[in-house]
Amino acid sequence: MRKIILTSNLYLPNIGGIENSLKHLAEVGSKDTELTIVSSNIVEGQQNHSCGLQNENGYNIVRYNVPPLKNKYLKAFVHILSAIKTYRKLKDKHTIIVARYHLNVIFAYFSGFKDIRYLVPGVVKNQNNKNNRSNSNRISYFIDCLFQKLAFKVARKTFVFSDSMFAQVKDICPEINIIKVRPGIDSNRFFVGDMNNNETVNLLIVSRLVAAKGISFAIEALNYLPSNYTLTIVGEGPDRNELTKIVDDNKLSTRVFFVGKTSTPEQFYKKCDIFLLPSIYEPFGQTILEASACGLPTVAFDPQIVSTATIEILGDRAFLAGKLDSESYAIAIKHAFMKLRCDDNFRDDIHQFIINKYSWKRLFDEIIYS
Repeated sequence: MRKIILTSNLYLPNIGGIENSLKHLAEVGSKDTELTIVSSNIVEGQQNHSCGLQNENGYNIVRYNVPPLKNKYLKAFVHILSAIKTYRKLKDKHTIIVARYHLNVIFAYFSGFKDIRYLVPGVVKNQNNKNNRSNSNRISYFIDCLFQKLAFKVARKTFVFSDSMFAQVKDICPEINIIKVRPGIDSNRFFVGDMNNNETVNLLIVSRLVAAKGISFAIEALNYLPSNYTLTIVGEGPDRNELTKIVDDNKLSTRVFFVGKTSTPEQFYKKCDIFLLPSIYEPFGQTILEASACGLPTVAFDPQIVSTATIEILGDRAFLAGKLDSESYAIAIKHAFMKLRCDDNFRDDIHQFIINKYSWKRLFDEIIYS
């Protein structure tokens, strides 16, 4: 039986697309492989998770210890030693490692693993620059870019989710082989709920609160929409205070609701009418799959003016703003609402389109057996 390690720097109960992807890949892959998830015991904003071996639904979870040290450089050094020590204990010449974070690619490489497959979550050079992340540290950014480039070079295979990610990785390492794949979606969690028949039009954002997500455009779009349009923002991040100030400055506090991060985003998709993805940089957009599987139309900016994969995912089922401003975004939201009201089949159609196109089992097989 093949031995597979899925790894990243963080795992559940941390909330995010990477953590969820590890879980889903483990669930489908553990049926015919010996599968282990390896991660640190860090839980953002909470006490660290316990370490050691845990078995869950037929696969193992191994968390290595990273103590909560105040000195970030000492903490990073301990993280490296703890990770490499753990990988070496699991080392086997037949083991395949699938990494979702560039540092874990490097940890695995220096632990002696040969068959490392890097499933890229995003390209640091583009994702973490000062335009896309307002709190970007220049030194950390430069170091991360170097480490990710090294990860591209030492990984046996590199996988990406979109054409834009393909081009960005190729720009950094033109000599490596890059394989484009599709992520999956859990149809047991994300499905079409009951239609909202009240007068309120509920808009939804599920996102980390950083500059790249363009959330300010969505907030200010409410100024161009009737007062029965409201916006729920699910997520946390360093730009929370700045976004709250934008809400207050525009006198929108009765129409914009911050609810923090959640491990059950499906409950919000099923209560809302329209999903907003106002990102200016989005290497893929797992939330588009989730929202669409729940029957919501997605409103985004035209990929010709921002770096996103919206058209690649949805094609002509996307609703796009042609200018990078809030008024254009509001117009696109109105078009999405009219589509919902005029096409009774839209919600079921977008759900079926996504479910047919995206599969965790197909992704696992492409990564492991390609």
